[in-house]
Amino acid sequence: MSEYAVLEKANRLRRNVGASRTIAVLEVFFERGDTTGATDTMLEAGRARIAHPDDSLAQLADRLGVTKDTIAGRLRRLEDLVFARNRRAHNGI
Repeated sequence: MSEYAVLEKANRLRRNVGASRTIAVLEVFFERGDTTGATDTMLEAGRARIAHPDDSLAQLADRLGVTKDTIAGRLRRLEDLVFARNRRAHNGI
């Protein structure tokens, strides 16, 4: 196997692991039903990630007509919101 093929395989694996983790977090967020604090564009990005689990960030960005950095930022902020809520709940706030 060429070095390029090995790197491509590693990148694919890393992308799939990252997407799976993000999807798991987002599914919990949407199941809870409280989207307070999330913008419409963040919610759109989250729903797109769940609907298209095999897409790269670049492909998701193309679907939504935004840049890869934009989609990554929206997903990151949505995950940050979920993690902040979990920390508050865990600390009894």
